[in-house]
Amino acid sequence: MKSIFLLFLGSILLFSQPLRFSNEELKLLETLPNKSQVFTRLDNLKFLIEEVKNYDIDKQLNRVNSFVNRIISARDFKSGEQTDIWATPTEFLISGRGDCEDYAILKYFSLLEIGVQKDKLWLAVVKTKNTVEYHMVLLYFENIKLPPKVLDNLSWKILPFNQRSDLKPVFIFNENEAKLLINSTIANQIKYPKEIKQKFKNLIIKTLNN
Repeated sequence: MKSIFLLFLGSILLFSQPLRFSNEELKLLETLPNKSQVFTRLDNLKFLIEEVKNYDIDKQLNRVNSFVNRIISARDFKSGEQTDIWATPTEFLISGRGDCEDYAILKYFSLLEIGVQKDKLWLAVVKTKNTVEYHMVLLYFENIKLPPKVLDNLSWKILPFNQRSDLKPVFIFNENEAKLLINSTIANQIKYPKEIKQKFKNLIIKTLNN
């Protein structure tokens, strides 16, 4: 197992910082009964990222969406009450379970690792049909005048936003700003919701200080 761990350690050093495990996480991994599954998960992600770097964007989006969607869905619960914890990419990879924002965040950083331009990627808070709960997806904008493509943990198929009649946009955001999505295209800038802005800021800080 030690040799497997050393191979795994060599693999993670090929990633940029957001997809690397911290020393504390590596120590935690050594105590987990399912550590081999975590090793396999990250090794498969490394292989995927290297494989698709020269693919066209549609294939890159589809491969990343499919890979991340295979991770088990779960709700955030703590002490019997529902919470909303945003996991870093490595925390999500270790746990193997996550909520909608964890899927969107891992897809975001994986696509950046592949080389997709950051300004083409936006996270979106939406509502799904026949529910009152909020949901999060990742959007890819090839052109800001066209509807973005939706990477959703509830769907294996990537479609333009205007073909997702089950989704109602609330707002979209990146590291710097928040905007509305009207008629499936980017509209005016809005005041960045304080809670979301702080969570994203904390996530970035925690991820980059990993």
